[in-house]
Amino acid sequence: MAMAVSPVATIIELHGQPKGGGFRASCADSIAIPKGTVLRWAQDPADNTVSGCLLTDAGVAFAGIANEEKEADDGATTIGMWTKGVFGITVSGAALVPGSLLQISGANLLGPLTGSGILTISGGGLVGKLLDTTTAASEVARVAVGIY
Repeated sequence: MAMAVSPVATIIELHGQPKGGGFRASCADSIAIPKGTVLRWAQDPADNTVSGCLLTDAGVAFAGIANEEKEADDGATTIGMWTKGVFGITVSGAALVPGSLLQISGANLLGPLTGSGILTISGGGLVGKLLDTTTAASEVARVAVGIY
C-alpha cells in the first residue's frame, strides 16, 4: 500500500491513552519543527531535549513524532509528540516486508534496523514495525510506532 512521498509523517491511526501516547519534551527555542517531524533525543545522554532528525542521522534514539508546529524563536521550549500509532512515514529500502523493524535513517526517513540487534533496540534505535511491503528505494509506507 505505497503512498505518495511526504516530507513528514502523517497520522493514519493513533493508539494508547491519551490517544497517540502523547507527552511533551524539551526543545530549543531557536529551532523550527514542522508537525509530523520524526524527532530524536539529543545525543548527549545528560541533555534530555529533542530535535528534528538531520539528513546525517542514522540509528539515533527515537523520541516521537511532533504533534504540533513549533516555530523558531517563538518562546516555546517544549513540544508535544506522539509515541503510539500507525503513521505514513517515508521508508528507504526496496523489498522490505511487513514486520521489518525500522530505525531512523535520516531526516523524516526510516530504514531497516541494523547494528547489534538488541543493543540497537535497548539504545532507543527502534522506531517501529513496517506494515507494508516496499518496492521502491524510498516510499511512504504504514509504520506501527510504539505498538510492536
